[in-house]
Amino acid sequence: MTREKDIMDVWFDSGIAPWASLGYPFKNKELFEKLWKVDLVDESQDQVRAWFNTLMVCSHATFGEAPYKTVCLNGWTLDEKGEKMSKSIGNIVSGQDAYTQLGADALRIYICSDVAPWETQKFSMRNAQEIGKQLNILWNTYNYFKTYSKISKKGTDLRVEDKWILSKMNSLVVKTTSNMEKFNLHIGIT
Repeated sequence: MTREKDIMDVWFDSGIAPWASLGYPFKNKELFEKLWKVDLVDESQDQVRAWFNTLMVCSHATFGEAPYKTVCLNGWTLDEKGEKMSKSIGNIVSGQDAYTQLGADALRIYICSDVAPWETQKFSMRNAQEIGKQLNILWNTYNYFKTYSKISKKGTDLRVEDKWILSKMNSLVVKTTSNMEKFNLHIGIT
């Protein structure tokens, strides 16, 4: 084995990853055209100088256009006290531990609803567990309804209160969808 002497930048490989990983332009042209441009690149703040930059430079040099439609730049996740998480300090919460203790739904909702995605988040297992309790109430309410209600298949049998509930639900769907599409996850979920 010999060392390669002509290395530009270690990030260059990442910059061409969207097409080089497919073997394009030598193969998989149809797959590349189906996948190009990427809808969303979602990374941490430290990737601006490195990955986002080389993706943009390499894509413009090769194709004359941006490689992605949208960039979402996440804030840092710190411990409950606002300190950087560190194994040596012992304040780290692993993703696996959070998933095991909370469940996927509660963890996702907590991460998306606690703060705006671009803000720094102080991760609190206690606050995340509260989200799990709220989800459990919602789930139990649904199960109660499913068990004891007589659901009519006809839309004409709806009472005034049924129409009101459906109207509120449809308004919520419109509002939530609008906020999610604008990356206002923290507003759309709450």
